[in-house]
Amino acid sequence: MSTPADSPPPYPQTPAGPVPHRPPSGMQSWAVGLVVLACLPFLGSVLAGAGMAVSGVLQRSSGGLARANGTGAANWGITYLAATVLLVGGHFFALYMVDTRDLEMSGWFLIPLGLWALVSVLHVVTAIRGMLQAGRGEAFRAPGALPLLRD
Repeated sequence: MSTPADSPPPYPQTPAGPVPHRPPSGMQSWAVGLVVLACLPFLGSVLAGAGMAVSGVLQRSSGGLARANGTGAANWGITYLAATVLLVGGHFFALYMVDTRDLEMSGWFLIPLGLWALVSVLHVVTAIRGMLQAGRGEAFRAPGALPLLRD
């Protein structure tokens, strides 16, 4: 017959004592968004958005805080992916449409690229903020994210 002294401790043991188990927070779903810093023009942004979406959806099965942060990260990842495709695609479409003989209008094709750069800076700030809040045990919803997935 097993006694309480024979049962394993509730936490893994180390020489310093028991190590408490932290429940999943979903922080890795936000961290995947920093792939954008890999210096792969445009591709890094697509990978960051898609990676956040996939990682966030996978975190939803963990429940609790991980589910809330996974949903938030997935929604932001999809939003950033859509913005990247639309703005970068718009840039290349505008570049294709530029008439190089008309010097007055030759710089307007940079507008979508400039907007994409601003959205990318916002993405990095949002991903870091999401990581920090998840690390503190709080759920984070990115303002402006498309609410495609619900808790």
